[in-house]
Amino acid sequence: MSSKVNNDFCVRFNKSNLRRFYQPLLVSLVIIVLSVNLSKSSHTKRYGRRLSVGDFSDPKTVEVKDNVSPTEIQGAPPMTEYNFPRPIDILALGGSMTWAGFLEDKFGTYPWLVGWPNYNHVDNLAIPEMGTPYSALCLESIIPDSDVKNYDVILLDFIDGEFEGFEWLLKRLRERFPEAVMIYVHLWPLRALIENADGLQPDTLGLNSKVVWSWIGPGTNFHKLHPQMCGGTRGAVRNYGGHFWHLQFPRSPKQAMDWFSDDWWHLSVEGHKTVAGGLWEVLSGMEKDVFKPKRLGSFGAGDQCYSSFADVRTGIENLAQIKKLSPENFFSDTWFFELDPTKDSEIIHVENTFFSSIPMVVAYMSNREADTLYSSVEFSIKDQPPVRINPNQFYTPKHLPKVKYALVGQATPGNNTLQAKAIVPQKVNFLIVGLFLNGDFENTKMISSVKEEVDADNSSVRHVVSFIMQADPRKSVYNVDYEIVDSVLNTSAQRLFPYWDIHIIASDDKSSQLLSSHSNLKVVDYRDAPFSHSLRRFKRAYIHQSRNDAEYEKFCMYRWIIIFEYFYYLQMSGVVVKHILAIDSDLAVLEDPFLIDHAVDWSNIQSYKIVSGGAIMWSLEGLQSYVDFLMSIYTSRENAVEMVTQVGIKFICNEDRSLMIPCFMEGESKVMWHVSDLVFYNAWIRLNSELRIFKSEFDCIVLHKLSFEKEYHFIRKGPEILLNNGSETARVCIVHFQGPNSKQFAIPFISFVYGESSEYLVTKNIH
Repeated sequence: MSSKVNNDFCVRFNKSNLRRFYQPLLVSLVIIVLSVNLSKSSHTKRYGRRLSVGDFSDPKTVEVKDNVSPTEIQGAPPMTEYNFPRPIDILALGGSMTWAGFLEDKFGTYPWLVGWPNYNHVDNLAIPEMGTPYSALCLESIIPDSDVKNYDVILLDFIDGEFEGFEWLLKRLRERFPEAVMIYVHLWPLRALIENADGLQPDTLGLNSKVVWSWIGPGTNFHKLHPQMCGGTRGAVRNYGGHFWHLQFPRSPKQAMDWFSDDWWHLSVEGHKTVAGGLWEVLSGMEKDVFKPKRLGSFGAGDQCYSSFADVRTGIENLAQIKKLSPENFFSDTWFFELDPTKDSEIIHVENTFFSSIPMVVAYMSNREADTLYSSVEFSIKDQPPVRINPNQFYTPKHLPKVKYALVGQATPGNNTLQAKAIVPQKVNFLIVGLFLNGDFENTKMISSVKEEVDADNSSVRHVVSFIMQADPRKSVYNVDYEIVDSVLNTSAQRLFPYWDIHIIASDDKSSQLLSSHSNLKVVDYRDAPFSHSLRRFKRAYIHQSRNDAEYEKFCMYRWIIIFEYFYYLQMSGVVVKHILAIDSDLAVLEDPFLIDHAVDWSNIQSYKIVSGGAIMWSLEGLQSYVDFLMSIYTSRENAVEMVTQVGIKFICNEDRSLMIPCFMEGESKVMWHVSDLVFYNAWIRLNSELRIFKSEFDCIVLHKLSFEKEYHFIRKGPEILLNNGSETARVCIVHFQGPNSKQFAIPFISFVYGESSEYLVTKNIH
């Protein structure tokens, strides 16, 4: 059933009437209210007992265009010159670029320019920060006069088109407007795609046009924004009969600067004219399709959306729950529903006008800044399991919208009571953007940010982490074997979950996409991490002095800073972090790591080395201590030289890798000092051997390396994997598949672990 909000809905306050307010820059402003019964059957609504003032707008009553008509748009292609039979009805959906970020004249955006001078035939419903899910969830609710409105042309601009909700939006658009000309407008932000000669981007150096900028490579924080359109977006648009227009990509960033506003992200007036001109070229060759009569289809199961976006700058009294964000935010003229952490709970009443139970989604503001943590909240609907949401998401790609979506339960027909209470109070209260009901359960479930919801009671205090480094192939011979990584890490997750949480910190697109397919792995991309001052200082100070591959060794050093800061952010956001097992991506953990040593008090150690470099148990305090130790080594070149000569190891000289201290003669041999992250780790251990443990014998078998020179007889006993060495049989806890022939061991062994065979024999002639 398709559900609509009454077009004549108006508002009334208990104490005083306020003028109806609207937000011309945002498309749909709808209701989310404390103790308010939202209904469509009447023309006026009165707030409940607990909230005496404050009202929100129904999307159908909001005038989405300015009251003042544009007198002239310089450079706009005049429609009359084309002798078209009638104006073109245009719908535009997208983000802040299409919405008109940083433009004074909102009619200067490319959708209005394409439709000029018939601006009344253009519905620019783009909205910043809400992302694709908002348009997909609320398509029917946000379109003015959606019962009868039809469009000739639909323009889409979502830089997050690869993410949840995009294909569903295309599906809904095509079902409702089956004959409209659909064009995906492929735009890109300049600021995200440039760097200087040292690889630093504008977010670090500032927006300085005097810097010699060049286009970035594939390994940056904004890796998903490259102007080459990703296959998923292209395929989805084609599947639904859409077309493309691409903002051209000039040879030099300097040639593109006039297209962008002062923030180097949003289009300038000139940029919007460029886009509009390109779209006119496309449409001028499709006149028959544009102007033919078009039938209307269906909105499918329908939607019912309420949002707290509203401009209520006047008439506010006794409304502590509504908060205006800082002027730096896109929504500086927008108010949010703010949960009060001092109260036991807040109640939100929502009426479901559908004839059956449908999913209820809460839209909320997420946070990526470590110094402004948001409170975590528990939502519950009567007789349904509660849902806990932690809005602090530090490893979210920076270009993604800040508004996230969480499925909080099922709304039954009639009035529903949603209870919300803060469970982890923080500096900033939880901010609700809206409540959305949509009859398509499967798609609604898919776009809710399930991975970003945190249930503190079910989250383990024990964590396994693997940092996957794919070095620049132009600088390093080291390459990730994705088949081994995928099978080995997934095996560890299957064996340890849910008693240990398994975290993957990836550094490239392939490993992120590959490992994200496993539900028991929590995958983040370190290129999306908050800016690290520690890592920046270390990168600037580090001088290579190792026989290892320079690019590889740098990452081995960096990983400890990255891993520490990752768990530091988790702890700041309310996740308990007591134990951290850091493992290589080619190491399989088959049993609870604590079984390795029954004698040690795991709660009172800083570090426990199990496999040199491959498996180390940490406390967060211990990991921080080691990172501080690493940082202190490189406070100056003189200090680093002194430490290297104290703890380093001498090897045959490699001039290209002995960059801190030149090679020198020792006897008849030319040698170099060698250090690595593990050499420094061993030096750190010796500073406090009581809290930093290193043993060579364990209470279960730890296979540091499989060798062709040995025979291995593995036996399955229930869930356990045993190794018979001829004289005794013992449980296997860890297997490290390292070396040039590791795949010949790893893949058959993992198949044995998952298979049904009772035995697996690795003979000496396996190679």
